[in-house]
Amino acid sequence: MADAARKRGLAVVPTAVLFASVASFWAMNTVAMRVAGRTVPPLTVAAVRAVVGGVVLLAIARRAGADRPRGAAEWRGIAAIAVPMTGLSTALLFLAARNIPAGLVAIISNTMPLFVAVIAPVLLREATTLRSLVGIAVGLVGTVLVAWRAIAGEVRPLGIAFAVGA
Repeated sequence: MADAARKRGLAVVPTAVLFASVASFWAMNTVAMRVAGRTVPPLTVAAVRAVVGGVVLLAIARRAGADRPRGAAEWRGIAAIAVPMTGLSTALLFLAARNIPAGLVAIISNTMPLFVAVIAPVLLREATTLRSLVGIAVGLVGTVLVAWRAIAGEVRPLGIAFAVGA
């Protein structure tokens, strides 16, 4: 796969560097939301973030030789996924960051795998195993332990609702 990337003129980046980059940008995200959220409306930031991200991803896809979306139906499908997952989610995160500490926003918003593990048996008819239940319990306990100081402080329930909704 690295040879194919090199042939297309794409740089091959070590996995550790990619991981560190994603973790760093992800960690800075909620702090940036808290700062920007003081002066910029959440939907404006969500829209700008989505447009910039979309343009960058389209450029990367084009450089990699991926097919472009064709026709209105494909673009509608992209919009149907992008608006709630990127736009609405980002707007809710900004609203959460206005009401609770940025660290708590990050912790709550990153409990998504726990929600998936709880919802998957219902929506996907996946079997719930003892191992998955233990994993969910460990994840929830870990989240509460990490967030305990923030929960005990000045936290608005509306902010928590926004973070969970995101």
